Amino acid sequence: MPHELIVCKNFEQIPTLTFRTQGFLFNRAEQLRTQSSDFILFFYWKNLQQNTIDASFHVFIKNQQGFSPIQSSFGGIEFYEEMPRIDLENFLKNCLKVLENHAIQSLRIIQFPDCFSAKNQTLNDVLVAVGFQEIIQELNQYIVVNDSLLEAKLHISAKRRLAKCVQEGYVFAESSLEYLPEFYELLVASRQRKNTPISLTFEQVKFYLETFPESFKFFTIRDKKTIIAACIGVVVSAEILYYFLPTDHSEYLQKSPAIMLADGLYQYCQKQNFKILDLGISTSQSIRNEGLIRFKKNLGAEECLKRVYWKNLT
Repeated sequence: MPHELIVCKNFEQIPTLTFRTQGFLFNRAEQLRTQSSDFILFFYWKNLQQNTIDASFHVFIKNQQGFSPIQSSFGGIEFYEEMPRIDLENFLKNCLKVLENHAIQSLRIIQFPDCFSAKNQTLNDVLVAVGFQEIIQELNQYIVVNDSLLEAKLHISAKRRLAKCVQEGYVFAESSLEYLPEFYELLVASRQRKNTPISLTFEQVKFYLETFPESFKFFTIRDKKTIIAACIGVVVSAEILYYFLPTDHSEYLQKSPAIMLADGLYQYCQKQNFKILDLGISTSQSIRNEGLIRFKKNLGAEECLKRVYWKNLT
């Protein structure tokens, strides 16, 4: 099927044609504008027969190195899943030629988790075929959302803790921004306790919630007026909600309110027709966090890979 490569620089003249790709939040222009680099190249694969966009890809350029993304959960290639493999391969080859002509020395891609698309293995095969190395495999965990209660998926120990949270009268809710400082204070304390960094400042979290209220939601578990667990829910697509920046109160750890938070998010997903509650990665540079993996598994989570690729362009 005949295609034409469209290349745009720095958000200029982005096509207004119909996109037949997934349309994940982190690959949309309004989100990409929040990241910074020397400049950005957008690649679009225009279907000349259908007059649609069948594949898209963005690359941030910094110090002659290419990144997709540069400051986000993932970037990479989105493509119409019915597109033949040869067309996807030609799209990538054409993108690489443009990058080489710009004297880009290397390209690093973080792809979305495999559970987001049934055709991710096809993309993996194509990336390897055009010379990419799969340099990191992160373990991603997620819960499939269906008509069943989350309780039916929980390990027996998690079921007991959820029941105790209900008995204690804890309340799950989507909360207003007036409680955000309390949440962030808990987040800082939680990350210090676990000796892990925070990816966003308070101002950045507030910016996303205020600027993109349809995509970033704030959820809490409360014991009366006290936040005892909380997270940001990110609407990645019409079918995927991402569990982001989870935190809990140090004085309530034995009660495990994080389990009640997951249950509340799962029910929210059911009401909003999400198909996947993405719990994120449980590894760092492929190093496993066994405690985190076990916690998510006890919630009924399944596993998939989130792959990082690299290619030398010189």
